[in-house]
Amino acid sequence: FTTGWAKNTKRAELAAKGFVSGEGGTGIVAQIGSGKEPCVLLRADIDGLPIHENIESPWKSTEKGKMHACGHDGHAAMLLGAAAVLKRRESEIKGTIRLIWQPAEEGGAGGKRMVEEGVLSMEPKP
Repeated sequence: FTTGWAKNTKRAELAAKGFVSGEGGTGIVAQIGSGKEPCVLLRADIDGLPIHENIESPWKSTEKGKMHACGHDGHAAMLLGAAAVLKRRESEIKGTIRLIWQPAEEGGAGGKRMVEEGVLSMEPKP
């Protein structure tokens, strides 16, 4: 697997407009299978949103004013679950399954940035 996908290339521009943004680069890409064609992509979004979490629970966000909401934790967990099942059956896979954990889905253009960084042009191509 590789990390560091979807770097924020507009941080200074956003700061000049009064927006606070992170460095990005939290995207993850992994592959399971033979590394050959055909290639199928599975994607999950992994945004943290600027929402204060008003519950007390062991899984509550440790970052004040930020939480994983809108199903993003579920999406990430489902892709991890799929990865676990696929990895156990990897010898049966005829081709490659590329798993993408994409940040900045909520208006941050993380998917666009990952495409610009080459996630769709990696070999094998989907």
